[in-house]
This record gives sequence, structure tokens and C-alpha cells, in this order.
Amino acid sequence: MKRCMLLNVLLWVLGVSAFAQTQGIAFETSRSWKKVVEKAREEGKLIFVDCYADWCGPCKQLASQVFTQKGVGEFFNRHFVNVQFNVEKDADGKANVAKWGVASLPTLVFIDPKTEQVIGKLVGAGDAAWLVEGAKALLDPAKRLDALVARYNAGEREPAFLLEFIKALGGAGMNAEVQQVVKEWLDGLSLDQLATPQMWPIIMQFENDPLSKTLLMVRDHLDRFYAIPLENQQAMVDATLMGRWCKRQWSFPQILILAFMNRSGLMLLSIIWIRQKRGQEKRWLPYG
Repeated sequence: MKRCMLLNVLLWVLGVSAFAQTQGIAFETSRSWKKVVEKAREEGKLIFVDCYADWCGPCKQLASQVFTQKGVGEFFNRHFVNVQFNVEKDADGKANVAKWGVASLPTLVFIDPKTEQVIGKLVGAGDAAWLVEGAKALLDPAKRLDALVARYNAGEREPAFLLEFIKALGGAGMNAEVQQVVKEWLDGLSLDQLATPQMWPIIMQFENDPLSKTLLMVRDHLDRFYAIPLENQQAMVDATLMGRWCKRQWSFPQILILAFMNRSGLMLLSIIWIRQKRGQEKRWLPYG
């Protein structure tokens, strides 16, 4: 009797697993990159590569909670040939991680089988909407990362395009490139162009160097940036400057000592700097 019950439970678990697999993304059973490319070329589809490792928790989250969803499976099975590579065990996975620019896990890579070039990446683990939205954008050749890079290199600098480009770079985990594009963009803007409701969120999100041209301009024209008609704007400006200043000016041991002596120490020192600025003190540091 017990054996029958155990057998029934096992069959039920296997049935649920098989059902989830058929409902979700159908990954190729072959881990041969050559075979995947050939199939994609024959079917006229792009390639979706899930790069993972056994120890990667977010990879397991994607595999169990996102890839198994019916809507995700329907979309990816229609538009992509899907394959998973353990980048530490699968030979073709290990051979291609550098070429694909995989620097962290999970990394989801989208490849054009005609050229075998990366056309887009998603780094990290999000929900089903995040995954489908990111993949859907790549179905339009004009939205692919390689096309955006070409437009940028050709000199396109419209704000709407730059935001799209920055989003694509960020989604691909290309943080250094994001900073480079943002710096070039912001450094080319005047005070009147920077002190606007459209540009302040970009400054706050992407500008991390307190000695950058942009944040020095904010420091020297506090009233202009306080006057931007956004909710809690003065507090946000102060918090942005404080945060960048603290991060830039104090070594890690100093931060630990200060935090141990007084949990409010960093905030107090930051406030000193803000007060100095309001008093027209021109030094960036309160000391030196």
C-alpha cells in the first residue's frame, strides 16, 4: 500500500514537472552550439541563450518561476530557438562566455544566427513582464543593441534616443558604457538645460562623481536646482550631493570609525558641507 502511494506521488511530481516544461520555454536538449545555430537558421528565428551556473540563486529563480510560465513559453517558443548553457560545465558554454560578454549571472543573451553576433542582453533576474518586454524589443532590428550603438556612433544625440540607448546598455549590464554615455551627454549641456524636470532624474540616477562638471554645476547653482518643480526637490538635491560627497571623500576605514562613533556622523558632515555652500564657501571639502 505504501509503495503504491509513493509511486502515485512520484508520478504526480513528474507529471507536474512535465506539464510546467511543456507550458514554459522549450529549451533544446542538445548543448551543441553548432546544432542550435543550424536549427535557428533553418527556422528563421533568433537564438535565446540562458547562461547559468549551479550555484546561482537568481538563475534558479528564473528557471523555476519565469521560464515555466505559459505566456513566456508561448512568446519565446514562437520567436526563438532556446538553449541553456552551464557556463562552468558545458563545453560550448565555457567557450563562448567571453565572446558573448557574460560577466555575471544570470545573463540572458540574444543572438542573430546569421552572424552569430550578440544583438542584446538582459542581466539579472526579473519577472515575466521584464523578460518578455526585453526580448520583444529585439524583434525590431532598429531596437537591437548593435543598431543603437551604430546610431550613437553615427552622431545621433536626441534625448529620447539617448534614454533608449542608456536603458539598453543598462539592461545588458554594460554599466561602464552607461556612465560614459551619460557623462558625454550631461557635460555637453548648459545650466538651463540641466536644471529641468526632465534632466534632474537622470542626474540623480546616473551621475556618481561629485567632482564631475554636472554636480559641480549643481553645487554652484543650488537655487536653480532647488527650484525645479518636482516633489521634495530641495531634499532630493541635498541628498544627492550628500551621498556623492560622502562616497567620494571618505575612505572605508574612516567611514567605519565615524559610523562607530556616531551613526549620524556622515549625515552631519554632509550637512556641514551643504551649509558651507549656502554660506558661499567655495571649498568642496569642509577640511582642505
